[in-house]
Amino acid sequence: MTKREQAYEQLRDAITFGELNPGEKLVEVDICEKFQIGRTPLREALRQLQAEGYLVVYPNKGATIRKISIEEVEHVHDILAVLEGYAVEIATGNISEQDMKNLRNIGNDLKEAAKTKNHNNWIDLNMRFHEYFWRVSGNPVLLDDIKRLRNRIYRSRGLIATFNGNADKYINEHEAILSMVSQGDAIGAGEAMKAHLRARKEILSYFLRENPLL
Repeated sequence: MTKREQAYEQLRDAITFGELNPGEKLVEVDICEKFQIGRTPLREALRQLQAEGYLVVYPNKGATIRKISIEEVEHVHDILAVLEGYAVEIATGNISEQDMKNLRNIGNDLKEAAKTKNHNNWIDLNMRFHEYFWRVSGNPVLLDDIKRLRNRIYRSRGLIATFNGNADKYINEHEAILSMVSQGDAIGAGEAMKAHLRARKEILSYFLRENPLL
């Protein structure tokens, strides 16, 4: 892994898990010292984070962690429900027995992460579950569009909502998706994914309204 990649992952994770907060200004000297990052890889990482929607860069003022409105969260989830539902429909026709085994293993690991309240593992495993379908769909344009949209709302606030009594609900919804996929019901699997993301939208929207300072 290059220094730029290391810097990118450090900053992305710091934003994702709340070490750096929405609206916070990034001062290069402070960030370099805090994360032990050199100036050049830091600037390269900041450019990538800006392109992916994590940061806003103002001329002569530097970078700030981009704030996300409730409306944006809702709009993005509405689009993701359609795109990811479609990805699951396509993937259902391509899924192998080994793929199903891999997906069930991810599901079991998610249960363990929820049980132990391991937030880092949860967000990684949840992404792996969803991304599995994007990749098996075999449509790279669809994959890129979904990843771009998810980057807009990839924040620690989602983690708090996940573990605010909703982990079991998410796990059950994942299992409903896998049940449809295992039966070869592409339409049913797609609808199950859409319902899952729409439910997540409602949970996250409610949480953000109840916690406006986050």
